[in-house]
Amino acid sequence: MSLDVRVRCPECEIPVPGDPQHGTVGCRRCQQVVTLEGALPGGEPIETCAVCGGRTFYIEKAVNRALGLALVVGAAIVSVIIFYFDGAAATLFLLIFALVDRVMYFRLPLRAVCYECLTEYQGLPMNERHRPFDLAIFEGIRQRRLREAEEQSAADEVPATQTGS
Repeated sequence: MSLDVRVRCPECEIPVPGDPQHGTVGCRRCQQVVTLEGALPGGEPIETCAVCGGRTFYIEKAVNRALGLALVVGAAIVSVIIFYFDGAAATLFLLIFALVDRVMYFRLPLRAVCYECLTEYQGLPMNERHRPFDLAIFEGIRQRRLREAEEQSAADEVPATQTGS
């Protein structure tokens, strides 16, 4: 499996697939260019994010959420139509759909996601220290970033007010 990197665009916040060999990833929507600062490991587990330098990652299944949602909504609509004619057939349809969904879920590969910038890395061996998503870690990082942004804006305002007096 080849290395697949998806960088979150800083402007429009959509995941943008990129070629890690070029060292830059360009957003197709807003043309923003993101530079990969660090080197990507060749066949080794990810330790440091190539975009932000973060060292905290979580793992998740590499699922296309839009496709998954469309399949579930489609199955629900089909089951309602089948239920109109035969309730037992609708139940059987939903059980078969759930079984197929479960089999597909276990066949999906894992990807590592940086907590700091949400860059996704797929195609590398998994690091045994990476765990599933933890809201407490994510919220701690978000709060730290908010504090840093407030401190930066306060530092930017101080010289402007001092020069005006």
